[in-house]
Amino acid sequence: MAYSSKYLENLKEGKEFEEYCYRWLEFEKRTRIESCKDLQTQVQVGENWFGIEFKLDKNFRRTGNLYIEIKERSAVHLRYTEAGIYRNDNTFLYAIGDKQSLYVFDKQRLRAYHEWSESHSSISRHKQ
Repeated sequence: MAYSSKYLENLKEGKEFEEYCYRWLEFEKRTRIESCKDLQTQVQVGENWFGIEFKLDKNFRRTGNLYIEIKERSAVHLRYTEAGIYRNDNTFLYAIGDKQSLYVFDKQRLRAYHEWSESHSSISRHKQ
């Protein structure tokens, strides 16, 4: 499969951030987490055996918003697939931020909030 250069660059930056978080947890909090290295294990288990997904958000300092991933596609011609908080794996924590700040959320609460906000935003759109 041919991935777009933007997808590959974002993937590289995301993996570097994930490794940074692993090392920070190990040295600052004495918590060792190892990533699942091969694709098959990542699909079956998740990003790591601990159950936390790390996401780099390069824009939240500028925008004041966190981008919570729900779908992804690796190239423009491909369909979107469930990702982030909707990925079906062992993840129960979703950590997002940058090297200066990291916000950790319960994945089920993020899903519930997303579903609630979607149902309420469609109601307000119909009222207009």
